[in-house]
Amino acid sequence: MLSYRQNIHNSRGFTLVELMIVVAIFGILAGFGVPSYKAWIENSKVRNAATSMLNGIQKARNLAVQNNTQMEFRIGTNTDWLICATTTCPTAIESRTTADGSSASVTVANTGGTTVVFNNLGTRLSGFTRLDFSTGALSSSDRRDLAIVVKTGGSAKLCDPAFDVSNPVMGCV
Repeated sequence: MLSYRQNIHNSRGFTLVELMIVVAIFGILAGFGVPSYKAWIENSKVRNAATSMLNGIQKARNLAVQNNTQMEFRIGTNTDWLICATTTCPTAIESRTTADGSSASVTVANTGGTTVVFNNLGTRLSGFTRLDFSTGALSSSDRRDLAIVVKTGGSAKLCDPAFDVSNPVMGCV
């Protein structure tokens, strides 16, 4: 009976060696996961910034049709933007700043300036035709660049420049 109590008493808890092995295994697994987690976070920031701008462009076009007037979508610094009627700019109808929470370290390169103007029929009168989004924090193999293409008819779509141009769904045609 005494030996049974001694076995129960001796088998409580973990030894220091067992604990150190578990910590070492956890450290090795975390070392493999951190780089892909960082890439996922950076690519999510790019997607959030691009989606926000796409929503703003589409809202500006819809407001132009609803209000039967010309509407302007303006890009500010980094990923800030605002929507205004061309007669009242820069008084914003709606705006987004990077301080809204989903800020990203995104480089926005565009062709055609920093504004796009839609007429009362929703067609693009003037301004940029494409916005490119990327982050410099990742290598080119881990980075997922995105682009917004604004067609002459006014429709805008989010696309991946890595896809073939002939791909009508994801390509930046």
